[in-house]
Amino acid sequence: MGHLGAPKVHIEIEVRDKEGRLIEKRKEESHSWVANFITALRALMASYDLDDTPNALVTLGGDSWSYPNVTTQYHTILFACAGEGEDLYGILVGAGDTPVTLDDHTLATLIRHGDEAGKLHYNATTVEDLVRTDGGIQFKIVRTFSNNSGGDITVKEVGLAIRCNNVAGTAYILLARDVLASAVTVPNGSTLTVRYIIQHAVS
Repeated sequence: MGHLGAPKVHIEIEVRDKEGRLIEKRKEESHSWVANFITALRALMASYDLDDTPNALVTLGGDSWSYPNVTTQYHTILFACAGEGEDLYGILVGAGDTPVTLDDHTLATLIRHGDEAGKLHYNATTVEDLVRTDGGIQFKIVRTFSNNSGGDITVKEVGLAIRCNNVAGTAYILLARDVLASAVTVPNGSTLTVRYIIQHAVS
């Protein structure tokens, strides 16, 4: 008899040159949901109404944020589909390699959006449809970054953050942070695609 284990998360990294030719592709397991993730999950399960505030998350800026605290259809509680140029949520990348801790609420060194030196152009983050696999189910969160900086960019960490809108305003919350097994070099003129693959399967 098969058993359903805990859902697994993998990070897929793909670098392509300006002609679209593959430079590097790799996949590694993500180990680094931070405390905000389990806190948000518990808060949603404990809320009889969405305007309850059973728990507080920590924003990218380090502030306490009551959650979910939602009252209208215009509020979002776990939104990851960041638009082009948005570098505060969706998939984020950074240049830091500080070891991950449970209480991380931001990347160690966020690489900001832009087309100048030291920056990457953040394209939109997409959350793809669920797909049935052999004995399981999965979906992907995907973002492509373009290097128009004029030089190589080195990526050492990746993260996943959400946007929350509630009665208090808007906050950006980091749910996961991983320091990559080895740094990724993104040459000038090339693209970096990062995929979070969240899957659940019978083992």
